[in-house]
Amino acid sequence: MKKCAFVAALAAALSSASYADSVRLDFSADSVLSGSNQITGNGDGLVASLLLVDTGQDEVTATLSNLSLLTSSQFFGELKLNLSPFPRGGSASFSAPISDIKFDQDGINAPGGNRYDVSVDFLTSSAVRLGAGESAVFILTGSGLDARDFVASSTKDGPSALLHVQGVGANANGSGWVSGAVAPVPEPATMAALAIGALGVLRRRKSRTS
Repeated sequence: MKKCAFVAALAAALSSASYADSVRLDFSADSVLSGSNQITGNGDGLVASLLLVDTGQDEVTATLSNLSLLTSSQFFGELKLNLSPFPRGGSASFSAPISDIKFDQDGINAPGGNRYDVSVDFLTSSAVRLGAGESAVFILTGSGLDARDFVASSTKDGPSALLHVQGVGANANGSGWVSGAVAPVPEPATMAALAIGALGVLRRRKSRTS
């Protein structure tokens, strides 16, 4: 999706903050579901935060931020999300570092026998990966889709979201899955800062690839 469309979505998120539903999912270093136990977070123990904001009818804009310490080699490979209810005609708009987004009701496999509805796949080469201190923005659409729909357990009553963290450990060759939990949504000023930061990331990545 072109940068101007992302800018419009972010602006809509801010201008509609008074009426829009917003959901935040935090991924903590102590919520490892499987894989390495060497995943590290920031001072609050957080590895990542996902902010989901209604930015239009049937449209949710998501911002995933890598909160790993800047000295960390950790980056993300996959994000699994669940939806209830599952929307008709689900689609997505995205750009690097995201490589693909799929909708498949209870059809996306994850650790622990859990199955999810949405899979967000990331590029993992060093030049474009979602590394420490960076954010990625993507837009999800579907009939009746709302930010609150993402607060739903997976099959087997698993967590609402799972994040695959790579580049883990002293040799940066480990990986693991951490679960997402609902957290308080930031105040409007903080949401504005997140949006501005995400826009800056989009601009840097565009200049990096142009």
